[in-house]
Amino acid sequence: MKRCIFALAAAFVLAIPAGFAAAEENGGGDEEIGLSAGVELGFGDVADEAKLGITPNVVYENSFDALDIFAELDYTIGIDDPVMQELYLEVELGYNFEFSGSGVLSVIANSQNTFYIDPAPEDGFTHLGIVEPGIKYTHTLDIGDLYGQLGFPISYWTGIKDESAVDSYVTLGWASNFGLGLELTGNFALNPETDFAGCGFLVSYEQGIFYGEVECAVDKEFKSLEIKPQVDISPGPWTFTVRAEFYKFDGIDDWAVMPFIGAGYSF
Repeated sequence: MKRCIFALAAAFVLAIPAGFAAAEENGGGDEEIGLSAGVELGFGDVADEAKLGITPNVVYENSFDALDIFAELDYTIGIDDPVMQELYLEVELGYNFEFSGSGVLSVIANSQNTFYIDPAPEDGFTHLGIVEPGIKYTHTLDIGDLYGQLGFPISYWTGIKDESAVDSYVTLGWASNFGLGLELTGNFALNPETDFAGCGFLVSYEQGIFYGEVECAVDKEFKSLEIKPQVDISPGPWTFTVRAEFYKFDGIDDWAVMPFIGAGYSF
């Protein structure tokens, strides 16, 4: 269970960069620079005990011909006793091959690292690393873009003891011409066990300065459930984000409810 929570923590900080990207698409900032900075406030599991966390971050995102670059650095401070500190670093490179003007094949390499600085986790893990090679194909039609992505995230935990795991996922998606987006993902564990792990679904809508999405994920037995709604408002170079995360874990009757608010500026 703790490894699952750590893996989810690595994904929490991705919400604001999505808002920053929306801000640039709507005319905010200089797209040639591709630099964003912001801060997010998290309030912990308010259904159990509210704990304030502050996450300043810096994001760089740009394209050079066929090469896409994304980099993000976050530092989370939990205002509690004792004070919690985490450092998150992500780098992603993608190279795009065009086919007949309507199809694009992207080869992707992603690296994520979360360092649990203080206090030391109870299970001894002080670092979660994820290395993910992947491939994505996008085809443009009159109804919008259809795409499929295959990824192989390799997770490893280091600290007092070391462990690793290899997973895979397949995502099929549709980005319409009128702002609606749909995604369906199947998750599979490959090592140390081979099994179907669960599935996820995402629906999004973007229009003008507004962007909203709801992401849901369940395990294979439909005993653990995640629901993550998010709304971004991007006037000019600014982006304001309100989101929440609802978790129902196997064997636990109560829901975890974690709200977040954030603001960012794109240069």
